[in-house]
Amino acid sequence: MISPRTISIPAPLAPIARTLLLAWGSGHLSAETVVYWRFEGDGTTEPTEGAYVQDTDGHTAVQAAGIPAIDLSGNGNNLYSWNNDYSGHQYQALGTAGNPFTTLPNNGEANNWAIHNVSGYSGSFTWSEQSNPTGTDLETWTSPTWTIEASFLTTTTNGHQTFVGRDGNGVSNTNAANAPVYFQITPGGSVRILYVDAAGNAHAALDPTPVRTNTWYSYAAISDGETLSLWRTERGSTFLEVASADLSESTNPALADPGVDANGEVWPWTVGRGRYGTSDNPHDNHGDRFYGSIDEVRISDVALPVEELLASFPTTAEDSDADGLPDSWETTNFGTINYYPDDDYDLDFSTNYAEYAAGTDPDDENDWPDSDDDGLGDGWEMLYLGGTLDGGPDEDPDGDYNTNLAEFLAASDPSSALSFPDWDDDYVNDGWELHYFPAYSDPEEIDVTLDPDGDLHSTEAEFRAETDPNDIFSSPDLDDFLGDSLPDGWEVYYFGQTGDDLETAVGRQGPTDDPDGDGFSNFMEYAAATDPTDAQSYEATLGYWRFEEASEGEVPAGGNGQYLYPASIQDSSLYGNHMMAWADYSRPNYAALLPAATIPATGESNEGSLLFTRNGNGVYYIEAVFTTPTAHLGGGTATLRTATFEELTVEASFRTEVSGVWQSPVAKFGNPVGGQPPFSFKVDTTDKLRLGLIDGSGVAREIISETTIAVGSWYSAAAVITADEMRLYLKLPGEASYRLEGSLAIEGAWHVPESGPENTVWNIGAGMWAGTQTDAFGGYLDEVRITAKALPVSAFLFHEESTGSPYELWAASEIPDPAQREAGADPDGDGTPNGIEFALALDPMDAHSTFTASLSDELALTWPAAEGLSFTIQTSPDLSPGSWQDVTTVTASGAEGTWPLPEASGTAFFRIVVNGN
Repeated sequence: MISPRTISIPAPLAPIARTLLLAWGSGHLSAETVVYWRFEGDGTTEPTEGAYVQDTDGHTAVQAAGIPAIDLSGNGNNLYSWNNDYSGHQYQALGTAGNPFTTLPNNGEANNWAIHNVSGYSGSFTWSEQSNPTGTDLETWTSPTWTIEASFLTTTTNGHQTFVGRDGNGVSNTNAANAPVYFQITPGGSVRILYVDAAGNAHAALDPTPVRTNTWYSYAAISDGETLSLWRTERGSTFLEVASADLSESTNPALADPGVDANGEVWPWTVGRGRYGTSDNPHDNHGDRFYGSIDEVRISDVALPVEELLASFPTTAEDSDADGLPDSWETTNFGTINYYPDDDYDLDFSTNYAEYAAGTDPDDENDWPDSDDDGLGDGWEMLYLGGTLDGGPDEDPDGDYNTNLAEFLAASDPSSALSFPDWDDDYVNDGWELHYFPAYSDPEEIDVTLDPDGDLHSTEAEFRAETDPNDIFSSPDLDDFLGDSLPDGWEVYYFGQTGDDLETAVGRQGPTDDPDGDGFSNFMEYAAATDPTDAQSYEATLGYWRFEEASEGEVPAGGNGQYLYPASIQDSSLYGNHMMAWADYSRPNYAALLPAATIPATGESNEGSLLFTRNGNGVYYIEAVFTTPTAHLGGGTATLRTATFEELTVEASFRTEVSGVWQSPVAKFGNPVGGQPPFSFKVDTTDKLRLGLIDGSGVAREIISETTIAVGSWYSAAAVITADEMRLYLKLPGEASYRLEGSLAIEGAWHVPESGPENTVWNIGAGMWAGTQTDAFGGYLDEVRITAKALPVSAFLFHEESTGSPYELWAASEIPDPAQREAGADPDGDGTPNGIEFALALDPMDAHSTFTASLSDELALTWPAAEGLSFTIQTSPDLSPGSWQDVTTVTASGAEGTWPLPEASGTAFFRIVVNGN
């Protein structure tokens, strides 16, 4: 192996002193094996990859399906699994490298198979009522002296994982939930033997050194009646005593006999799971499932000498230190026999034992075992690539632009992007350099001090920031200590000037500034990829959730707070404000029940909605989805969570399946004033829709709909908010457009606390009151959109052009109560009927809205008027009756009428007469 050049190089491994126990002489008791599971088949049928351990159809009866895990002791303590599905164990073929040992060190027998978990429910167990032991029955056996051996490879060190256990409860003096035996990995990776003795005392020995994932270990727990000891070895190593416990104070240190379960059956021993609980039902309290592979499990009724353990090398004349390496081979290569089989004398990632077995030179870093002939040392692959030889030389598992072969030659870690080849000593990843500068074939030719994209950051700085050195918009954000969320290159591009240094260029604008005055901050413009210097360049739709990911099934979700599916509900706006469900117990379902097959405003097809079910299980089980925090988005920024508004439109279509209860389709969480959240749609106990808002002055405002919401019907709601008014619109079943349900004067569109914008979620499926999630929605929701502009009704998602007259459309839009929409009605009581209010473009709900004509600077007479309405202009010299004369006819355009005054001498009066059309 050539001399490695890398940012992280493993420290040399030197021989160290170890506690090594070797048993000499023959004074120990002859061992009697109580049970021995090798998982090599039943003597007739050899396992096949993926075949199941013989199952019991849910512990009802042993089935013909599956391959028996027979007891080679001859006692008949066979092992079974729950079923041949998610709760079973499968056989696993062991390759040369993915094996605790190809042959058993103690006796040289071939080792080809192990078992591994299928899921998080896998477990196997004894069942003497079915196996009918002919010798010692493991389930009733107890002894003060014993040895338990097992080899395993775990894929995780999270949680308790029992690889050998004994079921039961009520045996401990201090904890009735404890089972009699746990041979297990504890949270964090330390292995423990814990057993309860016949006197009710619990004893434990814990290895302080955690195991590594994807690495084979062999452990032995040994009791001689006076001391409990724990022994450990890795593949190709010697056993070391790692922990012990004193048993001498116990009046009866024998293994506790747990008796029988609630069905009268003797409690079983288990492989791959444990038990903790006080229930006598044998199907309860299962847990501590083991994730990974298990092999060579043996239980003996004596304290075996270490040299007799399955994974122990025997002492012979050729191998006097019992380390599996012939003394002559050690002396030839090292000049001594004091190096251990798991040492790596030449630092080529292959142990001395592996070099011996492969016939390579343990004193030559360029000579290493490579059993799959892929150019990668087996030891290096086992260490870094998941404990197998499956990784190819051209793969790049850590995504750092370096192949496994390149990382191997540089002695870097292919599983960590922070460890990489750097042959030119410029502290920049060689693979990264060649990826971004493909015109070069040698990283040494690339000058990392240059700034090819003009963002005022060198290539080296871009590497440190993980940005693209050829893209000015992909740039570090270093203009203050924490960053201002605007890439420096973006600021340089839009606000920089010739000759600027970085500090000057990025200091001109901040993320909350709005240099073009379009109502969208620099941060919002950056997120939407719009131009912050152009008032016509902005994206007003901040979030739009269509629920088109599916039309059936549950929304993907992980466990409590796991954030496994942070973008399960996709935001189709440019901002990427995706949503997620908190956990698998609080997620809604997708549905195919829709308000319309096509969205009228966009023409887009509509195939999915969300169904929220009120379950009554408490606040933590409310079905809802919410805007994902930036830290879990996997790229992008959760802009909506802290967004403030000068104008706002919120739309949502809903169909409730319950009535007479508080329920909230959409809400912005927070508690700035009283119990009210910043924004909410709510259906109250009288089935009226309420629009709630904390306005800019910090006052809670609310509009209650005229319409009563009926169960089983789709409604489309829209809240339109400006600096001085909020309006609630609702589209009813069977209607073409939205009707105005109410309006209210406000002072500012959005409340911003003194401490700054609240970083809280927008929530769909539930509301908030007094800082607590509540008001769970029961029914269907679809097409939720948030826009940072006050949209006209014609731009609402479900607006359709109506065939009604202009007056009818105006009345439906402006007058909430249908009974007050007749032309002769006067809902605001100002003495002007609706027909005249329409003709003069007045507000029929405001008694202070009156007709006023004005004279412009250009001496033109203007007045409000309905589009297309005809007026006659008349003049009089003195206002006397009979003196009025027609001058001209004017047709209103653009919601106003206008007429330029003619040149005249003397005094003249004019009046505007509405024609009868």
